[in-house]
Amino acid sequence: MKMKYAGFWKRFMARIIDTIIILPLYLANDYFIKPINESAFLVIVSLIFTLVMLYNVLFVYFYGRTPGKMILKLKVCTNNSNPIGMSNCIFREAFNIINFLLWITGGFFTFSGFKFLSGIVTFASFLEYFVFFFNDHRKTVHDYLANTVVVDESFN
Repeated sequence: MKMKYAGFWKRFMARIIDTIIILPLYLANDYFIKPINESAFLVIVSLIFTLVMLYNVLFVYFYGRTPGKMILKLKVCTNNSNPIGMSNCIFREAFNIINFLLWITGGFFTFSGFKFLSGIVTFASFLEYFVFFFNDHRKTVHDYLANTVVVDESFN
């Protein structure tokens, strides 16, 4: 079976949908907890971040997709179109965490006056998207690390 690889905009929109699903947790914490207790706010942010990781890993492991990908008929599978295992899911998410931390570090360097370091770190975080545009299978760095690909099932 020939696979139709998911394009940038569908993957981007799936990420936006997943963000909208999780955003109320962050907003509630930001508006209700942060003004009352900043220490509790930081603990809850950490818990929410852990929930987001579990959201991604478990949905992809059990369903082959997150709700955003479900809506847009995208599916994560191995390079040979088999369902992915837990280790693949964890590798995918681990790189997303590293990428997110790079992005935050870039912001920290910007506001700390280390603009050169900020540029380097920000470039490293965008490497994921540069890789996507320069390969035929539309794989990102986390897809390469986890031996996965995202396919568009609306064409099958």
